[in-house]
Amino acid sequence: MKTANEKVQRPIITVPFERMKEDLWYPKDGDIRAARVSYGNNGKVQIRKPFEHDGKKWVNWGGSEVRVICTPLLPWKSEATIPEKKQYCHENEIVTVKGQQYVCGPEVEFVVAPRGPAAEAEHARRLYAFGGMFAAEAGSYNNLLRKWLAEKDGTSLQRVVWETEIGADLPQTQEGMRALLGEERPGAPRHEPKRFNPLTGKTN
Repeated sequence: MKTANEKVQRPIITVPFERMKEDLWYPKDGDIRAARVSYGNNGKVQIRKPFEHDGKKWVNWGGSEVRVICTPLLPWKSEATIPEKKQYCHENEIVTVKGQQYVCGPEVEFVVAPRGPAAEAEHARRLYAFGGMFAAEAGSYNNLLRKWLAEKDGTSLQRVVWETEIGADLPQTQEGMRALLGEERPGAPRHEPKRFNPLTGKTN
């Protein structure tokens, strides 16, 4: 019998970063990010819009900005036998989307494919431009990059990009960086969730 602490081995599907973008940093969510569930005051699952993959509808149960747990949505009729929900996962959970009931299939992990240098540079700029306390406390873009180089366990590509960014002639204020990105507007920066950790990329 599985326990809550037992590591679950799920199939992995790799997808482009664009599908997992968060509207904290980008103009809008990617389709997988947008399909993340939320919970109403009664604790009931709320699904805004499933995403499509491999001819199926899927729902995103959450994770990090680079890895999320998802389940396919399989049509289910209320008169059918209620499937036994699996422990410690969402398989066989019954959910409703726009009045249609579905049963969740086996869990799958959707993982972001590695970003290229240009996308890594843009991502770093966006984290600074639209970040909250962690970006403001850094004092400048270069200071934030130096902090990441000292503390963040980045990939070799990320570290090369961060070092290159420090050597480039780039805006050092959040306002200047937003202008460079072409997204300077009233109300910016966007505010990150209270428990967003830029060192791990996780939002809890």
